[in-house]
Parts: sequence; C-alpha cells; structure tokens
Amino acid sequence: MNKYNFLKFLRKYLKGEATLEEQNFIFSYYNLFEQEPDVVALLDDQKKNSLKEEIKEAIWLNITKEEEPVQSAPAVKLWLPGLSVAAALIALLTLAILFRPSFFSKGEVKTVNVFNNRRTEHLIRLSDGSTVILGAGSKLHFASSFASAAKRDVYLEGTAFFDVVHQPSKPFTVYSGKLQTTVLGTAFSVEASPWYTDITVTVRRGRVKVADPRQIQGVITPNQQIRYDKLKAVSSMRTVDAAHYDAWKGNNLVFDDVTVAEAAMVIGKKFNVKILFSDQLVQAKRFTATLSSDEPLESMLKSICEFNKADFSYDKDKAVVCIKSKPAQKALKLL
Repeated sequence: MNKYNFLKFLRKYLKGEATLEEQNFIFSYYNLFEQEPDVVALLDDQKKNSLKEEIKEAIWLNITKEEEPVQSAPAVKLWLPGLSVAAALIALLTLAILFRPSFFSKGEVKTVNVFNNRRTEHLIRLSDGSTVILGAGSKLHFASSFASAAKRDVYLEGTAFFDVVHQPSKPFTVYSGKLQTTVLGTAFSVEASPWYTDITVTVRRGRVKVADPRQIQGVITPNQQIRYDKLKAVSSMRTVDAAHYDAWKGNNLVFDDVTVAEAAMVIGKKFNVKILFSDQLVQAKRFTATLSSDEPLESMLKSICEFNKADFSYDKDKAVVCIKSKPAQKALKLL
C-alpha cells in the first residue's frame, strides 16, 4: 500500500474535495497510518475527532442497512492507483474488523437490526430485561445478548423510549448520530430523526449523561431535556414535563399548555411524518387538549389547527405536513 495515495486523498478530504470513493478509501486505511508523523501533522485534535466521527457514521450506515436477498453480481475491479491485490486484502480485512459488532470479543456475537415500518409503536425486549418502545419509521441496532459484553450499546435512528434495567457494571449507551447518551438505570426518550437538525434527550426517571465526540453536553435528571444541534454541535438544557415528550407511546396524547411546535414533534413521531411551519407565529401558540391516539392524522391536525386558528395541508406521497396561520379576517364596515 502506497502511503502517498493516502496522504493525497487525505489532503483532498480536508479541503472538502474528496470523492465518495476516496473518502471510503481514507476511512478504510486510517487505522494503518493514524500515527505516521506526516499524517499527524495534517490533523489537529478537532480534525482528527471529526474524521473519526465520519468513520463511526460510515460504520453505522453499514450496519443499519436493510438485509437484502443475496444475488450474484459481476466482479468489481479496484481502480485506485497503487492498490495491489495484497493491499486490497488488507483493506478488506481492516473493514471486516471495523464492521464487526463484536470487535475484539471472544466468539461471535449476533446482532439484531429492527426497522419499524409500521404506523404504530414496536415493543422490543433486550436480553438484559430492558425494554424499548420504537417509534414508527425508526431503526434500532443492538447485540442479541449482552451477557459476555463489558457494556450495553445500542444504535438508534429515529424515536425511542428506553426503560433500562439497572446494571452498574455494564453502562447502557444509546448512539444517535454524533450524540452518546449513557445511563446506569433509568427511563428516557431519544428523538434523533434524520429530518430534524436537533437530537432531543428527555429523562423520565433516573439520570443520564449526554456527550458528543468533543465534550460532555450535560447530565440530566427527571423532567430535564437536552437539545443538541447537529449542525452547530451546541446544546441547550431546559426543564420540561417529560410525559409530554413520550406521550406518543401511550393510549392518549395529552397536550397541557404546550406550543404547537412541541405538539407537532409528538405527532410527527407517532405518524412518521415531517411537519413544517410557514411562519413562526403559529409555532409559538400554546394550547391544552387531550386527543385519542386512535384518531387518524388528519383528525388530530384538524383539532390542533382549530384550537390555534391555523390551516394545514398534507402531502401523503411525501409524508409532509405544512401548518400555517389563518389569514386575519378584516372587520366588516357597518353601513
């Protein structure tokens, strides 16, 4: 393997000019050259952490892919310059190690991928007795058994409510994009939808630590919430009623003095739709209502809009809802 090619692609990557194939090449060989002086010289701590995070996300995308029927396919030729057959085998071996869920563990640990493609919640019981209520359209990846593992790691894309069994010797960590939520025994919800720029962690019971690759974002307790901006890598903490944020998993949706934007998050999770607003005025309006979870989406939207003098449109093909304020009515002039 020619290190010259790795350095060339790495410089292009740092300038944002690397192709997808070149990025994958960097991810595959990074472990081999991480400690080389000329590689270290190119990467400060921030760039190094960013690159490692990209590698983690590449691994996550790989392990969460849906299983497809195996089909015969023509052989693919490796085109990268200077890449010999021996180097190709090294790359494949490196990827095989990186993508093994049981990295450096004894024996093979089976993993489970669950994709909830239904419009209702899906209850999952983990091997340690912990339970997960997985929201519609959400994905969860985890080991089939935690018995021989030093810790309990699960990977989430979407919405889930976790009720974790207390095991002090085995921390329980939820990986959702760049955010890690670690607990010892608690009940909490995570909203990490790819549709939104925020990842939201809300604690119902217990205590959790929320961190990204750079630093700890905060430690939160019951009825506290952290919202993490994925684009800016900053977070904010606030006090909330946790019941509002996991109401999507119950029989009724209880909205008690909440904003329309907060209610929209709950409904969006329940029906796996994206809810947009045409103006900030309607987002900030507050209301109180109790809706049956058996109601169809259009019925819930109609009720909320009537409470808040708004209208909505629903594109079923794109699963997108748009809510806007009703135009103000002009006063009639008396003749």
